[in-house]
Amino acid sequence: MRVFTTAILISWTLMLTTISVAAEDAHSVRAVDVSQAMGSKLILRSFTPVDFSQYSPSNAFELVQHIPGFSISEQASKRGLGQASANILINGNRVAGKNNSLEQALKRIPFNTIQQITIYEGASLGMPGLSGEVVDIEVDSSGINGTWRWHIEHRDQNDLVDPAYWKANIALSGKHSTTSWSLGIDNNYRRLGHGGPETVFNDAGNISENRQEAASYDRDKPSIALGFEFNPINGNTGHVDISYEHYWQSDLEVRSSSIASLGQRYERKAKHKTMELSGDYAFDLGYGRLKLIALHNESRQQEQSSLKYSDLNKPPFQSGRQDKLGESILRSEFSWPSADADWQWSLESAYNFLDRYLDGVDSKVDELRFETNVSYSKSLNSALGLQLSLGVEKSEISQSGNIEQNRNFTRAKGLLGITYAASDLTNLYVGVSRKVGQLKFSDFLQTVDLIDSNSNNSNPDLVPQQAWQLEFKLEQSLKSWGAASIILRAEDIEDIVERVAVYDESGTGRDAVGNIDSAKRYSGLLNATFELSPLGFSGARLMIDSQYNRSRLKDPLTNAYRRLGDEIINKVDAELRQDIPQTAIAWGITFEQNHFEPEYLYSQIITKREQRNLVVAYIEHSNVWGLKARFSLRNILDRVDHQTTRNYDSEGRVGELKNEERRARDFGLMYLLTLSGSL
Repeated sequence: MRVFTTAILISWTLMLTTISVAAEDAHSVRAVDVSQAMGSKLILRSFTPVDFSQYSPSNAFELVQHIPGFSISEQASKRGLGQASANILINGNRVAGKNNSLEQALKRIPFNTIQQITIYEGASLGMPGLSGEVVDIEVDSSGINGTWRWHIEHRDQNDLVDPAYWKANIALSGKHSTTSWSLGIDNNYRRLGHGGPETVFNDAGNISENRQEAASYDRDKPSIALGFEFNPINGNTGHVDISYEHYWQSDLEVRSSSIASLGQRYERKAKHKTMELSGDYAFDLGYGRLKLIALHNESRQQEQSSLKYSDLNKPPFQSGRQDKLGESILRSEFSWPSADADWQWSLESAYNFLDRYLDGVDSKVDELRFETNVSYSKSLNSALGLQLSLGVEKSEISQSGNIEQNRNFTRAKGLLGITYAASDLTNLYVGVSRKVGQLKFSDFLQTVDLIDSNSNNSNPDLVPQQAWQLEFKLEQSLKSWGAASIILRAEDIEDIVERVAVYDESGTGRDAVGNIDSAKRYSGLLNATFELSPLGFSGARLMIDSQYNRSRLKDPLTNAYRRLGDEIINKVDAELRQDIPQTAIAWGITFEQNHFEPEYLYSQIITKREQRNLVVAYIEHSNVWGLKARFSLRNILDRVDHQTTRNYDSEGRVGELKNEERRARDFGLMYLLTLSGSL
């Protein structure tokens, strides 16, 4: 398998290099392919909004989706802010806040406010943590501009799933004097569900029960976000962002059985409220520039679940949970030039907490963390760049409730990266880093899952995982044929966080999230856009986003080597799209395939498999009475999601097999209509 994977990656590289040599000037999306140095910044490609006019994008998010060979990478999910990791900048700045995703921020930027799109080599920007292609979107919000979008979904199966008619958003932006503002109102309204048969086989392989299941999952997530950007004439810059989100969730799973007494009905209702306030201010100080950042995020969550049986003599199970969680961050970044290099010294403090009330038991976990980093970036010559970062973090994690414990951690981390502009078309990056993972507070505390019977016990002994990572990136312009990027990663992980077994005083084992001493993980990612006009297919392009992962760890229960549980083994997203020349019409087909490693619990092995892949066909018109309209048929091959659950006795996966459950769930053909326009 390793030889095969290596051969595939080498083939990709040779293919891209061969095509780029034969390529001519771009016919569709025009870009500056020649790498240019702007100070210490290395420009890989640049665009103007006109280059994307054939796609009739209404906002920055739709524009970015059409940048050849580029895919959005969100800020890594972690406590604190830390160094940059998202590969999108707006007017040269990171997207403010944490509850504010890149997708949300980009959808609030109307297309007609975009002035320029520049792709830099991230390591040359002097922003520690960035490498590879980073898109900077230059925006001018003069005047008042706005966009709106309305999305409708309907399906032909599953009576439990209601149509979704109320998914919509409005975005407004404007500017007064030196202050720009944006407002986003979003109603993320979703109605999901599936159903199908489930068969239970006993330990001898004979059918012991037949079931029919149907499930619906209602999601309502209205939110509002207001942002301000300050650019006074003295050169200082600042941002303030406020957001509020209210999330309702209602799940229903109904099971009928050939054994009447085993029928059941599971209901889960949840309500979340989240508020976030963040801001930053940057100004010149001495020989450098100081940026001060503050953030406060607070959330309240309530959840009730119940499991009722057809057998009225069997008492129902109920569980209730209330969570209060929050995060407060203060961060400073002082940057200065010296000897043709960019330096930065950062200090960050963060306080996080999770207070959980579960079935009458109150538990709390909180952490006070401090972090400092010194970073150095330098262009060694016109083609070669160096990035170096060294840091340390210190944290104290406290737990109270049924378990009381205080622990302190001190971890070193850093990065050494080298960029090389091998030619006008090819850019390379090689980096080695020491990373420190961030624990999820919910992993410390007990959770209850009535329907799947795979609840987690509390584990106060969790420690953050650490890893050495080696990364290689290749960004290749194919001129008129498009563009592509390849990323290869190898990780040596210590104390990896996985599902482990914990035992009570009687020796009974249960599931918990814990640490396994070590693991290896290898990843390969390909993102490519191939323009088909040179082949005579005018206005057409093929976009591919694929991922392959391979890992290895020693199972703490069986002592056998396996992959990480529930890991994506391979994933492929592809889209063929044609914007028909001299018309306002476009059509396309998308393809999605996922292959997962089984999930390994104490007494269960859960394997998921897709029968037939997810295929979507759509047609789009950019001027229907002044509106942009898109009609899609989703799941035209009728994908069926299979799941096999092997249940073992009280000794867990090393014991005897009790039974095996095999289920198939179909979610039917979906009809989607999206209307959008300008305000």
